[in-house]
Amino acid sequence: MAVGSDDLREYLRLPADEITVEGKATLDNTAWKAAVKKSGTYEFNKVNEEWLLNGATVDLSEYGIVPENTGTKIIVEYETENVDLYLKAAISKARAAGVEASDNAQYDLFILALAGLYYDNRGMTFDDPRNEQAARNMINSFVLELRYAKSDAYD
Repeated sequence: MAVGSDDLREYLRLPADEITVEGKATLDNTAWKAAVKKSGTYEFNKVNEEWLLNGATVDLSEYGIVPENTGTKIIVEYETENVDLYLKAAISKARAAGVEASDNAQYDLFILALAGLYYDNRGMTFDDPRNEQAARNMINSFVLELRYAKSDAYD
């Protein structure tokens, strides 16, 4: 099992993404989430048979949008919590510590826990060196065990 953003969102118990469409169109949520990573209001306007987003021509299919023939304006309100940065940082930290990605349940849990630690403490500063050392010790306890772990055969 490879840990992904949806796994981390579930691990952190973050609310589900909210997508609201105004205008004559249908939206493929999976395609939209793959194309758009930030929350916001996205306004698509049809001008001379071309669809524009922020003044630039776009292909609506890249966003998972299928407009009706009569529509000329589509507004998508998107609310999400992007956790990709925390997941990438956890994977990078594991690699730097000598732990390579593997098909191992402990590895997956480590990545989720470390990414969760980064997310939950994104504004953390250490005013006491003992707190910083405690955080390092927690991470190192995972790393030492995982450095020599074997792959699991699990579903």
